[in-house]
Amino acid sequence: MKIKKKNNRKFIIAAVFIFCITIVLYLIIAKLSADRTEYGIENDIVDMVAPSLLSVSDISKDAKNGEYVVDGKIQYNRLFGKNLVIGDSISEGLKVYGFLDDNQVVCEIGGSVMKGEEAIAEASKLKPTNVFFSYGTNDMGMYSGDADAFVEDYRTIIFEFMSICPDADIYVNSIAKPSEEKIASGGNFHKWKEFNKKIKNMCDEFGFCYIDNVYILEENPNLYAGDGIHVLPEYYPIWITNMIKKISSC
Repeated sequence: MKIKKKNNRKFIIAAVFIFCITIVLYLIIAKLSADRTEYGIENDIVDMVAPSLLSVSDISKDAKNGEYVVDGKIQYNRLFGKNLVIGDSISEGLKVYGFLDDNQVVCEIGGSVMKGEEAIAEASKLKPTNVFFSYGTNDMGMYSGDADAFVEDYRTIIFEFMSICPDADIYVNSIAKPSEEKIASGGNFHKWKEFNKKIKNMCDEFGFCYIDNVYILEENPNLYAGDGIHVLPEYYPIWITNMIKKISSC
């Protein structure tokens, strides 16, 4: 009996050991697979925006020696170069989540074209090559749904910026679509389509480049944050890529 118990004990120990080794190997393989997948996706993004790089940054030559991708992570701040985003708290996520640097984003929580003069004054000091305006989410409520009044003030701050930085090219982002739950909750969030239409008409009239980002959340509703307005970090690489691609296509 003692011999039988001893053999059983050895069998159990061996089985546990094999199980643990299997788990460890599985985790290692999964990690390597994830790294390869992530690296592949990151390189795909670099390839996708490559035609725009010469317009985007002074350091576009670094793409040839891989400096836009470091340790499998795309360096969005390098891709974005001497360009600038001016906007609200959604734009702030570009800095908060580490995609862009402080000198590439001028924004504030509750940002609105109503108080855009301060942002314009700060942004003009940076002398960007291209500037990407991104207002409207807060303005739907602040202008009580009046898209015409909103666009009139939007045009004013854009022209104010142009008077200070006449060499910068102007790009204007659409308003990101609020979630269906947020629209149904009341307020003026249902006005997002009308506000975007007015933004696009303004761009067409004055020769600004309109950037339609609506599809991002329509195709990826899982990227909404809990409030149905703000977005998760995974939203930002798609948005940055969309902005960069527009530089060569507008």
